[in-house]
Amino acid sequence: MKKTWSKHEDDEIWMNALFDTEEECIADARACEETGSIFIADCEPYHPTPDVDTLLERLEEDAYEEMSEVAEGWDISCNKTREEAYARLEGAINDAVNHYLDEIDCQPGFFKCRNIHEVVL
Repeated sequence: MKKTWSKHEDDEIWMNALFDTEEECIADARACEETGSIFIADCEPYHPTPDVDTLLERLEEDAYEEMSEVAEGWDISCNKTREEAYARLEGAINDAVNHYLDEIDCQPGFFKCRNIHEVVL
């Protein structure tokens, strides 16, 4: 997991580069002429995961809005008898979204900071 550093533990956005090791974070902080202490964190990348339940519910709602009562019994949500098909759909949608993000060169480059700890320089 990549690591980064910041001068302040509670920064909303940690703006420094990502590194493979804590030692590289410390070296970068020193190269930036930081003194005192810094905070180092593990960078947990964001992975988009579309909500398939919401998508299916929206399809049901759209059908009802367009077709009225005739679409009222159209239930495409997941249930016990549809779990395997639902899992395949979920995988296909996740793959399609990630393929799209790759195609437009827009995979998220942001992350959550985890395991934050202070290091005295």
